[in-house]
Amino acid sequence: MTALALASVSPPLLHALANPNFDLAFLLLGILLLYVEFNRPGSVLPVCLGTLLILLSLFGFHTLPLRPYAVALLLFALTTLILETRIASRGLVAIIGSTALLFGLLRLVIMPSIQPTLAIPSGLLFAAISFTLASTARTARRNKHIALHSSVTPNHPSTPSNPE
Repeated sequence: MTALALASVSPPLLHALANPNFDLAFLLLGILLLYVEFNRPGSVLPVCLGTLLILLSLFGFHTLPLRPYAVALLLFALTTLILETRIASRGLVAIIGSTALLFGLLRLVIMPSIQPTLAIPSGLLFAAISFTLASTARTARRNKHIALHSSVTPNHPSTPSNPE
């Protein structure tokens, strides 16, 4: 590929990466692909594609003016959605994280702003998928804990319970 052909390809790519709507879509899709890898380890394509999309979105967000409190809200949202897998809060922590995610997405970029028609549905979808995966992980951990305790103290009907 010649330098002229490479130069003609990069301006449209850089222009697309400077669009906060594309960056948001790339970021959320990349994180969801990493979720797939964490739930089914061993597949290479989701982790590679997810990492590439996250890096592209971070590069695009780097070129845009961001609000620091919105970045803090997004980090808080990711933390609470991860904590939902560890804490049995019946979804309260996930609701708090989802609310922080929506407000963070809507207020992230100063100018040009992220379209609410993209931020709200994608934020709600991301929160719903995260909550579903968190409850599945919590249920699997609880079932593993129950199975572990039932295998430690097996009931053997052939052995007498009273040795006298």
